[in-house]
Amino acid sequence: MCYFAYEKAIILYFAGDSMTEQDGHIKGKFAASNDSSLFVPAKVNINSVSLGKIYVYENDPIPPTDADKVFGYDPVDFVNLSPDLIEPIKQAFIREHSKRYEEARKLLISTYEKYADSVASNLAVEMEGDADENIFVEVAMAQDSGISKEILAEIEKGRSAEAAVASMYQKRVNIFKSNQMNGHIAEQIEHQMTVLQHHLHTDRVFSSLRDAPAGAIIFCKNLPPAEVMGFIDRDTGQSRFAGLVCTDSSLRGHAAIIAKSLGIPFAVVDPAHLPTVKTGYDCIIDGGSGTGGVVLHPSTLLMREAVRQKTALDEVCEALRQKSESGRSVTTLDGQSYTISANFGSSFEVPSFKNANLEAIGLYRTEMAENMRTKSISEDHWYKIFEQNLRECAGSEGYVTAIIRTLDLAGDKGGRFAGKSDEEKAEYQKQVTRAQMAALARLNHDLEQKGHKGKVKVMIPMIANPGDMEDFQKEMDAIAAERNVPSVKLGCMGEVPALFDNLDKLDVAFMSIGSNDLIHFVLDEPRYKSGSNSKYDPTNRAVLVKLEQAVVFGREKDISISLCGDMASDPRHIALLVGVGITNVSCAINSAPVTREIISRIDAKEARHLVELLKDSTRPADRERILNDFNANRLGVFADGRLDMDWSEHTRRDFAPSSALPDREPGAPA
Repeated sequence: MCYFAYEKAIILYFAGDSMTEQDGHIKGKFAASNDSSLFVPAKVNINSVSLGKIYVYENDPIPPTDADKVFGYDPVDFVNLSPDLIEPIKQAFIREHSKRYEEARKLLISTYEKYADSVASNLAVEMEGDADENIFVEVAMAQDSGISKEILAEIEKGRSAEAAVASMYQKRVNIFKSNQMNGHIAEQIEHQMTVLQHHLHTDRVFSSLRDAPAGAIIFCKNLPPAEVMGFIDRDTGQSRFAGLVCTDSSLRGHAAIIAKSLGIPFAVVDPAHLPTVKTGYDCIIDGGSGTGGVVLHPSTLLMREAVRQKTALDEVCEALRQKSESGRSVTTLDGQSYTISANFGSSFEVPSFKNANLEAIGLYRTEMAENMRTKSISEDHWYKIFEQNLRECAGSEGYVTAIIRTLDLAGDKGGRFAGKSDEEKAEYQKQVTRAQMAALARLNHDLEQKGHKGKVKVMIPMIANPGDMEDFQKEMDAIAAERNVPSVKLGCMGEVPALFDNLDKLDVAFMSIGSNDLIHFVLDEPRYKSGSNSKYDPTNRAVLVKLEQAVVFGREKDISISLCGDMASDPRHIALLVGVGITNVSCAINSAPVTREIISRIDAKEARHLVELLKDSTRPADRERILNDFNANRLGVFADGRLDMDWSEHTRRDFAPSSALPDREPGAPA
């Protein structure tokens, strides 16, 4: 194998025949004879191979050029022109820019009419009364003859089509921005102005995810989690696109986590390593649960190999899914029973949830519904959203059990509230939480009246001390009394380290550990910045001790302790959860079959021994080596998260961490 530096990217060439399926990814599979194949290092959220045509998602505004000119001239130069030239120049300018504007306006109207058709055919319950109303308002704005006349009048005064559009649209934006209640309308007008600006520039057509072709790999700076939800066809539960490549994001952000839940490859690349990409070019995402890359301009051989690998991986996923449908309970090798639930965000995930053969929702992210809209959700609509999703996820008569987290706007979960101050977000979160608790108290009562007791579990996020939890419980009691229904005993999310020091004073119905935030808080590493994986280390002693504290707390209080963070979806870290004593996990829907399979390969006593070894190891490199050795030799799980599908209890090799030397591939014969 040899490497050739090419600017800041890396081109990889490999000699030899194809290796076995356990030996590596695209970059290590076969001889690439075409030097146009460009491998760009990337972090990838799931162990997958994906291929498709690039679609560059660009929606940045285009600032108008020549905004200070008159009929295309500097004002002083224009008035100094020969009088017999001025009128012909005026008329030619007006004709050209009026025609350009009228053609762009037709494209604008067509664009928004297509949006309206898309919304009408794919409206989710979370977006009822919002997206359907807003899109028709936007169509009306695009068709508005009033603003069209104003723009044409500005062109007749000598302003360019770009400058006239920017001026007249900005005038309306400013009007609505001055009214806080109509702030979302200002955003809609700004968006429409951007679309129109792109239509004025034939070399920069505005791109929209609605217009991206099926099977495309989306390239962009970043996407909010709610937009990632739009990747899914709500009727089939399948992704419309083959993957997502971002230059300004993090694998620990919620966009990547939502993508993982939906089984969508999400790659994060350093923009300094990424050359110019264009819509329509071939691309491969080569995943490896955090390591991998993006291949640009892949050769024919490489594309053929990518298809082969993707087919093989799809067959593994389908085999695991069918295995999980067998009806067998989930137990470790030594008989420890496990409960596997799923993380859930919106009705778009109902088909995937049912297909994964899951019985419960272990984390219902309510911020997803909130961020799919431009205005608040009423108490009655929250009731409808929760009732419909719990009923449809059941797949038959009845309802699934769900731990429903009240609104959480922390970090990148803020979505459309990202520009608001902390005080504004806190006040809004308080109002929405109250509406959600009221809806859930009513829903819990109604379901119990129908014989479905205990289906609704309410969880409060970001609790830092027992006193805060007491205040939330008092509020829930008061809300329930106002509606003449029984109150609901609340649970909390365990993600703030300070809470774990006061567990003896905490009174809750249950606790679900949010391992993502907990790990980043414990290790003092900002979670949401690009490249925040540098310190993310679930094997750290401080992290493992916090998990153990929660397990002891649950045992002493006789309450359920679960974990709903990314650790439950990562094949490399599942043994840690068994080792600390957690027996209830909620994972990404797409990861559930893998999580089931790995738990069934674990001996709980051995996992406990593993945790003790890790707690006694001070160097991260040593801990990684120990964990990789255990996973490969005892579980058939490789360092990149792939599974040896030929594994059986009888093929387990000795676990000898002292011999897991740095130069020996984990799992290779000693």
